[in-house]
Formats: sequence, C-alpha cells, structure tokens
Amino acid sequence: MSSLDVVSAEVCGSGGSRPPAAVILSTRPVMELPSGCRAWSSRTWCRGVWVRFSVLGPIDVRGAGGGVVAVRGLRRRTLLAVLLAHANSVVSTDQLAGYLWDGKQPASVVSSLYNQVTRLRQSLGDGGPLLEAVAPGYRLRVDAGTLDLHLFEGHSADARRAAAREDWTDAREQYHAALDLWRGRPFDDVPALADHPRVHQLNEARFQALQGRVEADLSLGHHRDVLGELRALVAEQPLREPFQAQLMLALYRDGRQADALDAYRALRRTLADELAVEPSAASQALHARILRADPALLLSGPAARPARAAVTASPATVADPVPRQLPFDTRVFTGRSRELEELLALSASASAGSDAGMVVISAIDGMAGVGKSALAVRAAHRVSERFPDGQLFVDLRGGTTGLEPVTADAALAFLLRSLGVAPESIPEDTAERAALYRSRLAGTRTLIVLDNAAGTAQVRPLLPGTPGCLVLITSRTVLAGLDDAHLLSLDVLPGDEALALLHRVAGPDRTPAGHPAASQLVALCGGLPLAVRIVGARLRHHRALRIEDLLAQIHDSADRLSQLQDGERNLRSLFDASYAVLYGDERRMFELVGLAPGPDLDAHAAADMFGTSMRHAERLLESLLDRSLLLQSVPGRYRMHDLLRAYARGLAQAAPVAEAGGAVAGAMQRLLDCYLHTAHGANQRVDQRADQADAHSAALARP
Repeated sequence: MSSLDVVSAEVCGSGGSRPPAAVILSTRPVMELPSGCRAWSSRTWCRGVWVRFSVLGPIDVRGAGGGVVAVRGLRRRTLLAVLLAHANSVVSTDQLAGYLWDGKQPASVVSSLYNQVTRLRQSLGDGGPLLEAVAPGYRLRVDAGTLDLHLFEGHSADARRAAAREDWTDAREQYHAALDLWRGRPFDDVPALADHPRVHQLNEARFQALQGRVEADLSLGHHRDVLGELRALVAEQPLREPFQAQLMLALYRDGRQADALDAYRALRRTLADELAVEPSAASQALHARILRADPALLLSGPAARPARAAVTASPATVADPVPRQLPFDTRVFTGRSRELEELLALSASASAGSDAGMVVISAIDGMAGVGKSALAVRAAHRVSERFPDGQLFVDLRGGTTGLEPVTADAALAFLLRSLGVAPESIPEDTAERAALYRSRLAGTRTLIVLDNAAGTAQVRPLLPGTPGCLVLITSRTVLAGLDDAHLLSLDVLPGDEALALLHRVAGPDRTPAGHPAASQLVALCGGLPLAVRIVGARLRHHRALRIEDLLAQIHDSADRLSQLQDGERNLRSLFDASYAVLYGDERRMFELVGLAPGPDLDAHAAADMFGTSMRHAERLLESLLDRSLLLQSVPGRYRMHDLLRAYARGLAQAAPVAEAGGAVAGAMQRLLDCYLHTAHGANQRVDQRADQADAHSAALARP
C-alpha cells in the first residue's frame, strides 16, 4: 500500500465517509503519484468530489464509499459515455446531439440537450459539478486515478517502459494491472458508441497489452503456462502475427518443434487465403530459426534477451517505443507510377526540409474513391526506412459518413500518446498540446500520415515545426491554405491502368485479356479505383457470375450506384459525405450541373441555369472544384465524373415531385435559352464573316 492509500484509509475510516475538503492527501503533484496509486483500491479525492468512472465494460459510476451512482436512461448514459470518451475535452453540442438522437434531432435540440445535461448532473449527485458548460458544448472533468481507461493507459505505458529496459517482472505486473481493469467491451451498454474511434483504439490497445504481457511471460520462462491462452488468442485474432509468433516460440520452448512449424504453416495459409500475402519478415526469420533448432531461442537462466529478439523483431511490437502505425498496404495497388515517384522524391528531401527550411508536406486531393489513401499508404511504406523514429497515422474523418471530423485537440492527444506521453501529462489547452507535440518531434525523423482531412484548420496544429519529418495529407478538399505544401491532385485511372486493376482484383481467370466486356465494365466505373475494386471483388468472390452478366446488371440498372457497393464499401455513402458539407447554394449548383447535358459547361451556362449572376456562379463552381466534386481539364470549363453525375441527378429527382419538376424544368429552360442565344450570336458572327468574305472576293474580282 502506498502512502496515499494509508492516508486515505486513515482519513476515511472503514465506513468510507467523505474526507473534509481541508485534508491534503498528498503534497505530490497528481502526475507524479507513485504507480501504486493507479489501482482502484487507492481512493482519490478529486477537487472536492469523490467519484470514479469505469468504461472498460458497461458504464459504472461509483461515489462515496464505493456506492453505485445510478445513471438511468439510454440517452443519459450515452451523454455520459461520449463525455467520458472525450474526458477533459470540450464536446460540441452538435456532436452530442448526433450521438443522442442519431440524426433525428428534435426541433429544440439545444433545450433538449440542456435537459439531458441537467438530469445527468442530478444523477451524478456530488459529481455533478464535474460536468461543465464550456463553449461550444460541454466538458466532463476527470482527474488522475478516477477513470479506468486512463489507469489502463498509465499501467500500459509503465509496462512498455519496463519491457524496454528488460525488467520483465515489473512489465508483467503492470500489464496484469492494466488488463485486470477490463470487464468487457468498452462502453458496452451504450449502442451509439459501438463504432466510436475511442472504442476501436481501446480494443487495439488491449490486444497490444496482451501481446506485451505474453512477451513478459515468455521472457520469464512461463511458456507452458501461456500455451492455452495463446491458442485461444490465435483463434480469435488469426491475422495478428505477434500472437502467432509467440505461439510458435512457446511450442518450441516446450520441446514441440513440429507443432511450432505446423503453427507457422497455418499462419501462412491464413494470410494467403485472407490477404494474399506472405508472413512478415520477422515471422519468416523466427520460422527459419525454429527449423534449424537455433539454441539461442531457448532460455538459459533468468536472462530474457533471446525471447525479446525472437518475438519482438516485428515493428508492431508493443514493447517497442517507436510507433509503427501505418495501415496494411494493399496488394492490388495499381498504376500511379508518376505520382508515386513524386512522393518518393519528396521524401528524400525531408531531412533537410523545404527550400525555406520547413518540414516537407505533401497534400493529396481528389474525389471520393479515387485512391488518395491507398497512394499515401503505399508511398509511406516505401519510404518508412528513411524515418526510423516512427510512423504515425491518423484518420481525421473529414469525409466519413455519420461521424464528425476529429478535432485537432483530439488528434493531438492521440499523437502525443503514440509518442509516449502519458495521458495524465497531456495538457488540456490545444495550443499547449501542439507545442508539446512539436517538441517531441523536434530533431527526429518521423513520418506522419494525416488521412481524410476536412480542411487546413484541422491539420495545421498537427504539423511538426522543424525539418526532418515528412507529412502526407489526404483530403477531398484542396488544401490551398498550406502555403509550404506540395499539392498533388489525383484524377481517375487511365483506361489501361483501370483494366490492370480489375485484372488484379478479380483474378486472371475472371477477366481474360482482351475481353471486350472488361473495357466496358471499367468505362461504366469511370476509371474510379474504388468502383473498379468493388466490381472486381464481385467477380472474384461470385464464381458463377460471368463478366458479361455483371456488365449487363450495371449497364441496365436505373440506379448504377446501387450496383457499386459491397459490405463496407459503398460509393453512395462516400458521395453523401462529400455532399453533406455543402451549403444551400453549393448543393443546388451541384445538382444542376449533374442535370446539364453534354460533357461540360462554362460559368455563363451555369449562371443562367441557376438563375444568378456570373460572379456568384463562378464562386460556386470553384468551390465545388476545390471540394473535388467537379473536374476541370480546360480553364473556364467544368465537368463532372459520370458516377457523381448519376448521384447528383438522383438527388435532384429525390425532391418532392412538384418541387423537383418545377425547379428542374425552369433550370433546363434557362439553359436551353442560354444555348439558343449563344448559337444565335455565333450564327450572326458566321454570317458577318461570310458577308465580309464575299465583299472581299467581289472587290478582288473587279478589273
């Protein structure tokens, strides 16, 4: 028991009564509390409020003496859960309302939310003052030692530090303390948070803690004790190679070399069937050492170095303090050789910085589904060795349907934790977080991928301040506000590259070379990589489906977008997210351009069609162009991708019949008048030129 536990026990007594506000439990700052104070048994007095929260399972709130604080009602629990997921950060009223009413917000959303906040304060009792109104929303203050997910992260960080110095006993204890806090899926009784990024992050952190604890067990010679657990983990997570490698090592150390080799063969089959890839270099190296019965794999005495070398050679090892967060690099990446070379060349100059000595930034923009993330991830993997201090990856959710973009404040908190900063040491102020983040990156060679950015304001605080780092940003919006960035705009794939992508995804036996239906299928996809991958996957997984039949389905469908979806991949959903950020006039212009006949139009035609001034029409068209909803091959003329055109027409036709019919008819009539006026003017010019030519010819004919 720590000194804080002793003082708490003496003051509170066995009855658990609240200590007087004047009692000082410790003169040590909160972030310097001894590790023992992280345990739930060490009660802490939080700014005069005795309360603690548990979210690693169903929501649980405890008050004075450990009594349960009941938070009844799904909306009230959802409100509490969202605030705890963003503990000590302000959550906007719009975000809170989105979770509480799932897009079906009441007319008086502000007052309805206020009522829910008031009821939650009442439910929390003495903890009510922790819930504060801070523009533009609300914040729940949570002190160190009072939220189990913070305790979990603190124990995990301590365990990683112990593993780094090869103190396996301490590492094992800290990992056990971290994992003992789990009671189930995070926020288990709050359905609205089932897909929250914090839930995914915590689940991933739990698996990493499990890997770290098993590593400590193996290093301490407990290989026989963890065999059953490892088999269960491999069955649950067959694509997590570290668990597979740990199982191989445990079997080998238990004198079961043949079983260890069988485990590798099973891993190889699984990866080939699911991802069409080979095991990592680390797994292959371990397999080779087991195959030749390398004696260094066996423990001799208490030294644990061989275990660490065998199990943690992979960059994804939890005991490795260097972040390696790049997502999987798809095997079907095709084309983009010019763009990829641009990014590779750019990365070579990162150590020296730009011409102005600044950090090197590349901002990749393009329409939804064009392959921005795939290009950034491919380039990041190709250059990762140039950045030995780590690779960071953040999905900023700038174009994710149903989810608010990640705030710069939340992104900084994630990045700081990834760089080894303990959660309790992260400042609350955004500017202070950004300063600490830049300090952590100063003098390092780190690669940062900021995927799916909403705009310049979101990414600017996430940029390092000194040369040595490379930042790759993807966004559907042109980030023109980043003056020092190298801008790279992606268009659809050329015909030959789109055909090659279809061939790789579907398989060579499904798209024979030169088959005319393949070219037509790619054309219906408009060369959009995501659309091509979706139809290719349908051919790959539905063996009875002929390419001619799939072509007919898509060609004859009144709603082509309905044919371009499979599971989680849905073009309409991506387009919905792009459309959702537009304001009224932008939305109407987008829909009208989709209705316009012909391959493209200029600002004159758009202005007449919209019924507005030329200048206003130009502003709207340029805004849609910056958001990658329009394309421009020739200055002054705007065109729309065929699939976006189909989406825009669907939106225009989805309005009430009378409203849509009248608006569309009026717009088309104005466009027709514009074209007739233009044609009449052109005809007059032709006639004038003809008359001038005739007069000139007659003058020349005179003697």
